[in-house]
Amino acid sequence: MPINSLKFLVESIFDRINPLPPYSLELTYDTVHISEVFKDITKIFIGGINQKYGENGTIDIRDLTDKKMNNIKEYMYSIGITYTINFIDLQRFNELQKKTIFEKNHLSDYHFNIHISPNTIIIINFDYYIKPTVWNRIL
Repeated sequence: MPINSLKFLVESIFDRINPLPPYSLELTYDTVHISEVFKDITKIFIGGINQKYGENGTIDIRDLTDKKMNNIKEYMYSIGITYTINFIDLQRFNELQKKTIFEKNHLSDYHFNIHISPNTIIIINFDYYIKPTVWNRIL
């Protein structure tokens, strides 16, 4: 996706007081590999955090509370995307790297890694948001 389109999309998603409902905005691609979709979603995610909580184009990761990150997740739902965040140590990260899937066909096969200290890594996985099913009793 061209950079201007991504910037416009980030503004469309995050330049609101409240997030839009899930799947309000649509990401569409013409025959593009899932790795490109992952890269764009990562850019949208970072751009959204920066727009909501950044200062002068930078983000201080120490300022990102659970509440702020859950808020970002609500905004990401508007394009049908969710994510999980895991904090792991370097030893576990190295173990996971050995088990990495070589053929990546799904969005959830990709990881966005942030090394926040010599021994701590944040792993972010994106996936498609599935709206929770509400069970309506028949009787």
